[in-house]
Amino acid sequence: MAQLTLLVALLMAGFGSSAFSQPNVDIRQVSRVPLLNVGRALSSALRDSILYVATFDAYHLIDVSDPSTPVALTSILPGGESVQVAGNLALFSNFNLYDVTNPRNPTYIRSIGRAVSYHPYLFTGNRVYIGEDERLAIYAFDENYERELIGSIPGYFESICVSDNGILIAQASNSDLTRFYDISDIENIVLADIIHIVGWSLQTLGNDYWLVRSESEYSDFRFFYCFDQSNPRDVRLSARILAPFGTYNFVVRDTLIYAVSGDGNLHAIGISDPGRENRLSSVQLPIWGGRPALTVGDDLAAVSNQTGVFLIDVSDPRRMELRSRINKSGRGLDIVKTGEILIVLNAPFLHTIGIEDPLNPTEPHFCNLGGRGDGFVGLASDADGNVFVVRASTPDIRFRHLYSIRFDDPQTYEILDSLALPNEASRIRIDNGIAYITAKYSVAVCDVREPDNLRLVSEQDTRFGNSSNILFQPRGGIGFLAETYGYAVYDISNPDDFRMIGMNFENARYSGINSFTYLVPLLLVGRGPSAYWPGIYCLDITDVENMVHIGGVSGPVHQIAPAGNRIVATAEDTSGVRVFHVTEEGQLWQTGRYNTPGRAEAILADGNLLYVADRYSVEILDISDAQRVPQDDQSTIPSLWEVSAAYPNPFNGTTAVTITLAKPSLVRMRMLDVSGKSVMKLCDGALSDGSHQITIPAKGLSTGVYFIESRVDGAKHLQSVVLMR
Repeated sequence: MAQLTLLVALLMAGFGSSAFSQPNVDIRQVSRVPLLNVGRALSSALRDSILYVATFDAYHLIDVSDPSTPVALTSILPGGESVQVAGNLALFSNFNLYDVTNPRNPTYIRSIGRAVSYHPYLFTGNRVYIGEDERLAIYAFDENYERELIGSIPGYFESICVSDNGILIAQASNSDLTRFYDISDIENIVLADIIHIVGWSLQTLGNDYWLVRSESEYSDFRFFYCFDQSNPRDVRLSARILAPFGTYNFVVRDTLIYAVSGDGNLHAIGISDPGRENRLSSVQLPIWGGRPALTVGDDLAAVSNQTGVFLIDVSDPRRMELRSRINKSGRGLDIVKTGEILIVLNAPFLHTIGIEDPLNPTEPHFCNLGGRGDGFVGLASDADGNVFVVRASTPDIRFRHLYSIRFDDPQTYEILDSLALPNEASRIRIDNGIAYITAKYSVAVCDVREPDNLRLVSEQDTRFGNSSNILFQPRGGIGFLAETYGYAVYDISNPDDFRMIGMNFENARYSGINSFTYLVPLLLVGRGPSAYWPGIYCLDITDVENMVHIGGVSGPVHQIAPAGNRIVATAEDTSGVRVFHVTEEGQLWQTGRYNTPGRAEAILADGNLLYVADRYSVEILDISDAQRVPQDDQSTIPSLWEVSAAYPNPFNGTTAVTITLAKPSLVRMRMLDVSGKSVMKLCDGALSDGSHQITIPAKGLSTGVYFIESRVDGAKHLQSVVLMR
């Protein structure tokens, strides 16, 4: 046990063997399938049955021609606060201009400026009005979409709009003044009138100018104000209508106002007779928090906030109807394949995609198991093609059930059986007909050998931490579990009674383990961005009670997947996907990489194809070239540089490493303590090609774990050493 604890401590602390770099092939994309999912929706625009949704992560284009079944078209990264559409052009708040004639494949045109948060902008197709430092700038576009400054108005402005009769209406920052500018002659802009009133959601309809405002600073009792500005030199108040409680955003169309109130209702209000209130209908929306954004088309309204987007049929304003909801995803991504169907968990949703022709996969289909379309938190499949999902129950989402499902095609399935699970059960893995499902403080063990007769065998206490979002990885009678504060190894040969045979729960810096995979006799462990030292760790588990940490590479890892006998692929924070050849000695050689549009979080390898999911799409990649490596012949793999394992390790007086260079290189090497602080400079300068031994004295150092950091021409390698006095 002492040996295991020391080895696991080395595993958690850092890398302990050499890592190699070599030229990488570019992995080829076969196809890409957008997933219907939005993050925290900040605003939206609706044009020609295409909904444009702005989130901090991405801009999403969604086909809402059938609002009951919206279809994701594509996502553009990175995201921003807003989007405005005019004709076949879309301008995003990062000031990137796109041609959206083909909304499945928008074409980037150019950046038209520098985005500044909280500065207003207005896009009308042939012009763009931008709040800049100390002025409101007016730009026009030429045939190449080059912008040209054609006018400006001095001052700082908070919000703007332009009416059909050529009047620009601007509210000044930190002021209760609204100014009306005649811009019909752009070379001679005239301040036509000023009124002493400001509000929110400025808009015009014909000669009318509308806003909503509170009567006092802290009141949620609000009114719509309408001003007649047919004579811009004499703007007059023409109507004052009580607004729904807490209204912030509204849209005026013809003789109607659509407004979202503070309690989550969408209201339709008739204004043909402004002298009397005429509320036609309301729809209660399950929204909370923030200020919902609203956009309205001919027959459809979209309400966006931090919980997602709601699509409401407004073809009959007296009977508005909620048609569908596009939720934001929670945490958790996973992929399984059964036959020619790809099943993607994008928690809390489950998507099915036909992949009979990988070049032309089918549109994603929502799987709702005959009820709600959300609540899914875990996904796995067995060797017979049966699919198993863990789903939260209603109304208390802590209660979970396991479902066994058989799919005939992406839209046809049969629920074989269901089984109640312990509270907060989530991630699931299956080995030899036994499912292991992590719950809060336990692992539920289920017999799934008969998918139509699921059986809970036992619930094993995991003793430490909250393991509900951490994966339990079974293999041949041994189970590996990462918990909140460490790592445990169990003997699971008897599913009725787990026996812990190794663990390390020393402190919080050992957190962040989130994935495992096997290349027998090796176990590869992935640690994510929350880890003290993120990366891939390679262990020899020939003797599970005396595991040996023999290699690794750095970089935050979300998931590891085997891709053949000696190949693994990883989904990572900053690198998209990386493919490695793993030698029998536990050394990892990077042979390919692919940068995904979003943050890659889930992967599945199947022959020469790799399925990669971020929150907004699934990409199908061809990794055949990345798998072509010499057969376990280390001498033929073109290494640019390598660092040997420190010897002796642990050490007392001195230890040494050997760095081998294929060419003269700039080398920087230093010793770090467990906090990452440099305690000793070992090398800093140019070294010739060949091997160089670096001796490391223990003088001045106390007992503990240290790290040798090596940097060669910008590449980095890290390994741990233990000083024992």
